[in-house]
Amino acid sequence: MNVLEYLRQNNEQISAVCGGNGTCGRCLVSIDDSEPVPACRTEYRPGMNIRVIDSPDLITVLGTGDLPDGGTSDRAGVHIEESETSDCANDRDGQYGIAIDIGTTTIAGVLCSVGDSFCRVISEESRINPNISFGADVISRIKAGSEGYGKTMRDSLLEAVREIIFRLCGADGDGTGKNKKIDKINIAGNTTMIHILMGYDPGSLGVFPYTPVNIKTIEGKASDILGISSGDIVDTDNTHCVIFPGISAYVGGDIVSGLYYLKSIKTPDIYMLVDLGTNGEMALITHDSIRTASTSAGPVFEGGGISCGCGSVAGAIDHIKINDRKKVSYTTIADIGLIAGICGSGVIDCAAEMYLNGMCTERGTFMSDEPLLVARYPDMTPVRFTQDDMRQVQLAKAAIAAGAEVLCHSAGISYEDIGALYLAGGMGHAVDAGSAAAIGLIPPELKERAVPIGNSSLKGAVRLLTEYEVGALERVAAIAEGSRLEDLAGAPGFQDTYIRHMDLPDHSLS
Repeated sequence: MNVLEYLRQNNEQISAVCGGNGTCGRCLVSIDDSEPVPACRTEYRPGMNIRVIDSPDLITVLGTGDLPDGGTSDRAGVHIEESETSDCANDRDGQYGIAIDIGTTTIAGVLCSVGDSFCRVISEESRINPNISFGADVISRIKAGSEGYGKTMRDSLLEAVREIIFRLCGADGDGTGKNKKIDKINIAGNTTMIHILMGYDPGSLGVFPYTPVNIKTIEGKASDILGISSGDIVDTDNTHCVIFPGISAYVGGDIVSGLYYLKSIKTPDIYMLVDLGTNGEMALITHDSIRTASTSAGPVFEGGGISCGCGSVAGAIDHIKINDRKKVSYTTIADIGLIAGICGSGVIDCAAEMYLNGMCTERGTFMSDEPLLVARYPDMTPVRFTQDDMRQVQLAKAAIAAGAEVLCHSAGISYEDIGALYLAGGMGHAVDAGSAAAIGLIPPELKERAVPIGNSSLKGAVRLLTEYEVGALERVAAIAEGSRLEDLAGAPGFQDTYIRHMDLPDHSLS
């Protein structure tokens, strides 16, 4: 047994982006106060004094605000406007509900005060998904879950979800102390995360024909589903829990929840939702169809697989600019004065700014042998954007761009027909549309119609808190059942399309 395996078994948080294959260099530990070594390459011995060097930080930006439907928002919460069917709802003033999004990288939750057809977010919490110690992407999680780690992964995930719930309610770790009685808990997540949460064997998700154990709506007592026994927070007899249904093995309940949210606001007749996360899920909505697809983008958009990358944590560089003298300026999340690394939106800015300033070619090749010096960590070591980082960005953006092109071709439409491109996911609240278009992550034709909407999955789960009594679950199920899955791998010309999108766009032609 190596040290990483030992830490996993004991639910100790440690980042292992590569899943323990010895390639990412993130799972550093100090053994008996020695110099840091990779946990996955260090044999465990009883009695070791192990200190994790770079444990995951708590995410501080959820992207629940700035609703594009005219709702008002600030850091204290989000107000969801009255729905068209609100007159059918019962008066539920004084009730509380919780909405949770379980992402591959991040778990985010909000506590809501639910009244007569309104829902106001009154507190929000988030944290790194503890299963990141088994890898940054769903394929790594599926592999680990089918190789004997399933129970360990489920236990740590349930513990993390319960921690989110208890913190939202101002309770102690065991669910006691200050509290608010919770009437409903809604959960959305991708198919792999829900399989792990429910204790399903995820193995079938990783082998053809990629058959999920269950992607139907899951309903039950929160105490049964989440293992919460304390009546201080959750009424073990009456608190209802709903888990959003999925569409396929790789287009999950997070997309269904996001589409449910978008259907509740004013949208164009034709629009696209793209989740900029590790799984690259997307949906194209036309007059008569919902087409969905999934393409492996990897962890780049969440700061993974990048030499100085990090999640959207306090101190993360979220935007950069390079002036004509090649001087770099940047902003950070929360402006705490300390640099944590470069998060997803900052990574996209790095690639775009280098390209727009002639510091790399259309192939992404740096004009200089030196990486881009962006900033310095508190210990004065450099925060850099390297040639390999650029290659990782190109791989990720090509996957998204090719998937979007194939969806449009399948529907027989052009980019000009799309009224809005909603960007969600790990950096969907912060990505600069100009930077995304500059590198070809989104089509230049859609730059002015790109709408960053943050965590649409979480917003859909919040929306559902207000609408149980008016057939909402039936409408949620209809979205999942009425969606058509496009097999990108089997689509004619997909590989050629993907390779073409590896290059950065030639802006002289636009």
